[in-house]
Amino acid sequence: MKITLIILLLGITCTSTKNVRIMITDAFEKPETTLSSFVVTGTAGTATLLEVMEAAEAADQMTYRVIYNYKNHPTSIVAINGKTVDRTKKQYWEILHGYDVDDLKRSKWVASKLVPVNEEIVKLRFRSW
Repeated sequence: MKITLIILLLGITCTSTKNVRIMITDAFEKPETTLSSFVVTGTAGTATLLEVMEAAEAADQMTYRVIYNYKNHPTSIVAINGKTVDRTKKQYWEILHGYDVDDLKRSKWVASKLVPVNEEIVKLRFRSW
């Protein structure tokens, strides 16, 4: 009986929706400049960052472009709102996430693998290595 109840609760959690704040910043500007900040609402609780970005694009909150590997899996973000990575200048879009804007952690996942949770902040920072 307890096992069934746990499964039902997990099922409810998995089908819920979430809201994710996306911040788009430029680290080349000093101090770092926030280019855009908005909340994407009502995405599936299991949505990846890439799916959240797709919802934001559908709502005209942002545009983006990713590159794909040989298996047609998205591997990295190459452009957001017209700001495009120049590999010769070692530029890239860094993904940070967490709940406190002053304590965001660098993601070890690409946008197609990171699953932000409800009310999480995701910062997409334009920078170089």
